[in-house]
Amino acid sequence: MTDPEPKQEQRQTQDLFERILDKVNGDPMKALLAKAKEEIPGEFGVSGSNQELVDHLKKAEAVGSVTRQQVFALLQEAEENGDQTILYYTPKTDAIRDLCSDPDEVAKKLFGEGWRETSSFPYLPRLANGSEVVDFRTHYAGKAKDWLMKVYTF
Repeated sequence: MTDPEPKQEQRQTQDLFERILDKVNGDPMKALLAKAKEEIPGEFGVSGSNQELVDHLKKAEAVGSVTRQQVFALLQEAEENGDQTILYYTPKTDAIRDLCSDPDEVAKKLFGEGWRETSSFPYLPRLANGSEVVDFRTHYAGKAKDWLMKVYTF
């Protein structure tokens, strides 16, 4: 019997790099690869077409010159500064505003205790329809009362 976990991990890795190819332009990829090559030299390129850059990122991650978090950060930056709809929430009462000013409490209410261990954010779903919470970050942009929730809709 085949262990499903490695296949799921492989699928998520493939999804991550497909999304980077689709959403991230070459300059941020080149910058990350060049910085990685400076700090931890590896056998990967730092230039080429977007497809080649994605292939270099895969290799750089595989040899440990680039972390998975750095790869996710490329995608997050592109998604948060790209073609999107941003919804702003305005609390109706002071009590709700105060609750929303505590990102950790918001996360607990939405996802339960221990959400950081159980949520697996950022999450890369493959949905045909509906919506899914794919990321939640507290103390967003270094601000103690700010948070970000990313929802993919299909």
